[in-house]
Amino acid sequence: PHTTSLTDGHPGMWKTWEAIDPFWTGSEFLPYWSEQCPLVTGEQGVLGSVYLKRGEKEALLVVANWNRDERDVRVTIDFAALGLDARAAQLPRAMEHPILGPDDDPDGDTMPNAPLTLRGNVFPLNIHGRNLEVLLITQP
Repeated sequence: PHTTSLTDGHPGMWKTWEAIDPFWTGSEFLPYWSEQCPLVTGEQGVLGSVYLKRGEKEALLVVANWNRDERDVRVTIDFAALGLDARAAQLPRAMEHPILGPDDDPDGDTMPNAPLTLRGNVFPLNIHGRNLEVLLITQP
């Protein structure tokens, strides 16, 4: 995935960096290629990494679909590895909308920003091709 641009230079990419920026420093990065990554998608070409702030009980999940077509995935999170309690966790999207290609969203209109529903340590995620989702796990 590192040999190509996920969004092919889409101008909305700044929203991704804006969402990640507070986690860029002062967090532990758990990349998709590490055996310690607590996030599994079970789908080839859909990769997830985590920015973890242990002391603040929050984590930023970045799930990218490197495939050209849309995928429905079941994302599994190892909450124990994050030091979080799945029963108390909330999972809102950290961005107004995912980054879409110009054919999908030519006007850059916002899409629903509904939180995702956790079922135990799993949540379903529909992710457009060549796209990503940025999600924030918080725990009161």
